[in-house]
Amino acid sequence: IPSVFGVWKSKAVYPHIARDTSVVFTSYRLENYECYASFDGLCNPNWGAMFVYLMRYTLHVLGHNIGMHHDSQGCYCFRRTNCVMAPVPDLNDMLSNCSYERMQHLFRQWDPCLSSSNIEYTNFPYVALHCGDKLKNQREECDCGSLKDCASDRCCETSCTLSLYCSVCNTGLCCHECKYAAPGVICRDVGGICDLLEYCDGKKEACPDDFYVQDGTPCSLVSVCIRGNCSDHDMQCQALFGYQVKDGSPAWRGGSKPFPCEQDDVFCGMLHCSGVKSIPGGGEHTTFRSLLVQEVKEEKCFGYDAHQGTELPEMGLVVDGATCGPGKYCLKHNCTFYQDLHFECDLKACNYKGVCNNQNHCHCVHGWQPPTCELKGKGGSVDSGPPPDKQYRLSGRVLMSTN
Repeated sequence: IPSVFGVWKSKAVYPHIARDTSVVFTSYRLENYECYASFDGLCNPNWGAMFVYLMRYTLHVLGHNIGMHHDSQGCYCFRRTNCVMAPVPDLNDMLSNCSYERMQHLFRQWDPCLSSSNIEYTNFPYVALHCGDKLKNQREECDCGSLKDCASDRCCETSCTLSLYCSVCNTGLCCHECKYAAPGVICRDVGGICDLLEYCDGKKEACPDDFYVQDGTPCSLVSVCIRGNCSDHDMQCQALFGYQVKDGSPAWRGGSKPFPCEQDDVFCGMLHCSGVKSIPGGGEHTTFRSLLVQEVKEEKCFGYDAHQGTELPEMGLVVDGATCGPGKYCLKHNCTFYQDLHFECDLKACNYKGVCNNQNHCHCVHGWQPPTCELKGKGGSVDSGPPPDKQYRLSGRVLMSTN
């Protein structure tokens, strides 16, 4: 089967979908084998194929397909009796020291097919919708999940119908005690000065989409808003390492590994911070790097390493919107001219009583009505939902004595 499958996919699949290897799952053994892989066949159009009878063998045969051998005496892995490449694999997820050594050898002569640009695929599993999966479908009024979950949900019954407790909803940011929240209730607070409030409209359980100040809007002397965030090198260093930490010297920038930046983009690559007094706990898969330079005086800079496999792979990289030169700002780790941010907001159209959101609609300050902020009103935008009639603010008075 592997050879026939390899030929078929090289002719029928590969011309349409680029891939490095392929797996066939079977419901029965083939010639008394539970799995098979073409050894060292990764990236080969015909040999990059394997079949798997049991799911637990998937990673094992993928290892063979990459070019890994079975573990032998002297091979061990952390806190496991057997490793992935054991002759008889078990339910495990750890590679042995021998497998890591083999991978390092492969990396030094790596096939270029694995270094190609990331290709996005539309990947969706087919799952038959049913009551109890906690996914509301068109035939259901609600879906509270398992019997245990439904026991603590008074808005939804185990039959996926709303309860008799005058319920109209059971989920959503604008669902409060089985009813739609009142108009003007904040359903999504701001995350910073470049973010905008969203309000419930009293007619549905869902909160409006997350809107923010239009990209390119100045938010400090050295940064602009990008995707609802306002930050610069100093602010980012302080968020990672603490107050009084500053951006590092230009002499610390321009390294060659792992991915060298163009000279114009070095201020948008890895973040370098000076004045670091202590290293915070960064959590799992977090490492720090330091660099000692001697320009005017000896100084050490610190930064986070970027880990591409984690949920926050760019925490060690300069955020979008930080300045990288006169009239230039970081965007996707490239130093970009301001006009390339496509800032189109005309504050005159908002009568200078609001800002533009990411839909290029006016978001009016309290006291003025969208869409043009010309008439008296409650503020907000046509996208954000209706703000409350009154907005309360905290005020106080400070008494000082000169004696």
